[in-house]
Amino acid sequence: MNHRLLQRVLFRMQLDPSFAQSVLNGDADTLTGTGLPSEELVLLRRAPLAGVTADPGHRRRHQVLGNIASEYTLSVAVLTTLFGPEVATEFLESRHFHDAVTLGERLPFAFGQHLQGRCATADPRARGLVRLEMALVEARRSIVDRPAPRASEVVLAPNARVLELPGGTWTVAEQVQTGARFDVTTAAASESDWVLIQSTPAQRPGGLRPVVTEPLQPMVSALLRRTESPWGAEDRGAFARELNVAIDDVDAFLRDLLRERTLVGTLD
Repeated sequence: MNHRLLQRVLFRMQLDPSFAQSVLNGDADTLTGTGLPSEELVLLRRAPLAGVTADPGHRRRHQVLGNIASEYTLSVAVLTTLFGPEVATEFLESRHFHDAVTLGERLPFAFGQHLQGRCATADPRARGLVRLEMALVEARRSIVDRPAPRASEVVLAPNARVLELPGGTWTVAEQVQTGARFDVTTAAASESDWVLIQSTPAQRPGGLRPVVTEPLQPMVSALLRRTESPWGAEDRGAFARELNVAIDDVDAFLRDLLRERTLVGTLD
């Protein structure tokens, strides 16, 4: 008996009663989707629906969904304004939820994919908030694998990433953080927003990495995007000529970023 797979199916059944009903009713597609062999399905289908889905006061459902949605507070606030409160609860009945549990994938990533699908035709700033919070979910759990710089090269630190968002996303994020409702009548900005996301080591083994975000000016974002791969002296000179600034000014700014550990490497 595959105990892990059986536990995952029971977890899906408890959090999605409609899925549980389909299993117990013997729906062929649903049973195939469980991945369980026929003898285990026979045992499972003998269980009473009330026992399998027992969740007094929906406490388990609220706890699981609350933990996941806590990483998407801005997105949920805006999408609730646009589509209603069910935008979050629908996740537990979605293919994103069921596929993630079946494959043992992280539910916060699946929740972000659910929100992306839900707001596919929404205001670009709403989509931008989902993209931002998905990037934060990833930054809390991983760093970026980048080539090591050689002598006189700099590169964006593994714990830093630069993210492009639809214009106006950052402003909406700041407004929603203060408790303001998203105003769909306000026109979105035409230019992209650029954001620096940088994490620090987790405070305990296996814990999430604290993350800070910072909006970037166009010239800064252009510079940091160049450093996503090792950036040498010739590259810096070309960048200075392109922007018609002194190479010494570019290097001085890079030294600041090296001190702040946004970049790693050397200039000399």
